[in-house]
Amino acid sequence: METAVEDGVDGVLIATLDAGESLLAAAGALVDHTGGLRVERAREGVLRTVANAARKREQTPVRVTAERETTARFAPEHHGELVACEVGERRVAAARTAFLAATDGVRVGADRVGNAPDRGHGLFLTTLSGAGTVFLASRGRVERVDVADGEGRVVSADHVVAFDSRADVSVERISALEDATATCRIGGPGTVWVGTRRRPR
Repeated sequence: METAVEDGVDGVLIATLDAGESLLAAAGALVDHTGGLRVERAREGVLRTVANAARKREQTPVRVTAERETTARFAPEHHGELVACEVGERRVAAARTAFLAATDGVRVGADRVGNAPDRGHGLFLTTLSGAGTVFLASRGRVERVDVADGEGRVVSADHVVAFDSRADVSVERISALEDATATCRIGGPGTVWVGTRRRPR
């Protein structure tokens, strides 16, 4: 399988698959293809918690399989940049709407961080483990920030795209106001991917 991400904030993933190759993709992310592609409910590689993450109904990713060599394009539902993240020894946790696609060998699940994500004081997450490449999308530009051991970074929760499993992450309220934006405190060592445009709640 060959993959390419278009430069800039066009937010398009181009995948060329040989017969029998497949990937997981967010439901509704497939834009078009050259034919010979089968789309079905993912039965392997997706943990059951995705279907009902923290009592909120989620769309389970689909498995896209090539019946013959084909090229397919995938895009998120919003305008923004795509990034490729390698998953292996370091698992990745992504904001719920950031997941676009993943190559074979990546397992997709769900989790959360913070006390009350449904009230804006935490994050619902898509967890990515196994071995392979994950493609994530965010509004605006996506910046990778490496946080060194012993250092920290504070990121608005609405701008967090993903972070790896090495990072120590907590969610804090910055105001007594119920609708105030929460912040994520990222402790190193670890990596956090930050979107330059706010994610709607």
